[in-house]
Amino acid sequence: MGRKGRRSFEEITGVRLGKAMIETLDRLGEALGRSRSELIREAVTLLFFKYGLIGVGRGSISMIEE
Repeated sequence: MGRKGRRSFEEITGVRLGKAMIETLDRLGEALGRSRSELIREAVTLLFFKYGLIGVGRGSISMIEE
């Protein structure tokens, strides 16, 4: 188990993120005042929009990207 009894990202998703990517996410999260998991959720959501798995108007996507 990960820290504080929580499962790690890899345990939950089966996806392994490299150490450099995790460190970059942590620095970005610190700069933005957001958690690593918030950043990952946002990235996955943007991918879903990009590949049409979540239907939304293009104007909404532009707002998300800003």
